[in-house]
Amino acid sequence: MIFREEAMKADLKDRKALRIQRRWIESTEDFFHLKSEWKRLLSRIPGHTIFLTWEWMYTWWEAYHRRFKEARLRILTYYLANELVGILPYYIYTDTAGPFSLRKAAFLGSRIESSDYLDVIVPEALQSYFQQHLLEDIRTLAEGVDLIEINNCLADSLVFRVWGQQQNGTAFVERYRVCPYVHLPESFEAYLKGLSSNFRYNVRRRLRKLLQKENARVELLEDWRRLDEAIKDIFDLHYLRARQKGLNTKFVRELRLGFHQKAARALAPEGYIKIFNMFSAEGHKIAGMYCFDYDNVLAYFQAGFDPRWSNRSPGTVILAEAIHYAIRQGKGIFDFMRGGEQYKKDWGTSDRYIYLITIPNSWKGRLFLSYYRSRKRLAPVVKKIIHSTQ
Repeated sequence: MIFREEAMKADLKDRKALRIQRRWIESTEDFFHLKSEWKRLLSRIPGHTIFLTWEWMYTWWEAYHRRFKEARLRILTYYLANELVGILPYYIYTDTAGPFSLRKAAFLGSRIESSDYLDVIVPEALQSYFQQHLLEDIRTLAEGVDLIEINNCLADSLVFRVWGQQQNGTAFVERYRVCPYVHLPESFEAYLKGLSSNFRYNVRRRLRKLLQKENARVELLEDWRRLDEAIKDIFDLHYLRARQKGLNTKFVRELRLGFHQKAARALAPEGYIKIFNMFSAEGHKIAGMYCFDYDNVLAYFQAGFDPRWSNRSPGTVILAEAIHYAIRQGKGIFDFMRGGEQYKKDWGTSDRYIYLITIPNSWKGRLFLSYYRSRKRLAPVVKKIIHSTQ
């Protein structure tokens, strides 16, 4: 049966006539076989992100689930007339937090990797139905669990609309990370005019110096046979730059490299991966930038550059070229993703936030949440005391 929004809206007029079946996906094999249905559903939902794709979530589960204690899948799927119409992509694991050992339920993709903008996967026509039933369904999904975590969700997500206002003891809502982004105009020149005069001058000067005077070039990777190599180069360049600045970065861990190579191989055929490489006139790779291209957005995930070229600002140049590319492609948003670094503000970003919602689901969960809230309240006081004694 082919899913049609019109038919669904008609069914929604009569709630009693709507027959949605719930099915559990609890094995990796069943998760694998859900691929085509998942992709078909997601293709009918505008505005989705790469982190809700089957390719990202399945690869994440394969790569990382063994790193969690007693991890098991707990994906809840919804069918209407044998057509997949909703997915609540969760897993369950055991975690140690302070003096507590807790059984937790969380979104797939919400640990180790920076999977932002998570949500229940559901078409617009069924949002009101899910809003009525999601509380009950998440509780059912989390049977035997101490804490339910609703991770990395935006304020306009369905899960936030259901849980985000319930701060009366049933849920603890935290603003977790800032995710800066830019609304893109119709031309790169118009975009530059919106930046501060000083920064605009520096961007233009650096573009002229590196690309025109020194004949460096920025290329978009087109030969996907070199994708693994390109991802590894970005990891290596990122590590070199972090070491130069004395930064501790978890992005370079070997296991994460394998994950990103595998995820990129799965996503590249869909057109979701963009790799920008910068080369010197002699062919030396100066910088690399790893982006996600989905819907109306180009999202900057990670980059690196050769520290020997620092005085030419290759990071600024490759970022400017990526934004220019996004504008030429008619994208509406360039997403800097999580992290409130100052350099992102220089590019004229606006801020939005992802949230973490923690819901106790047992006496142990309630006790932990009370402990956690107390620590959060005391943390600024402790920090102030330590600072005053230094």
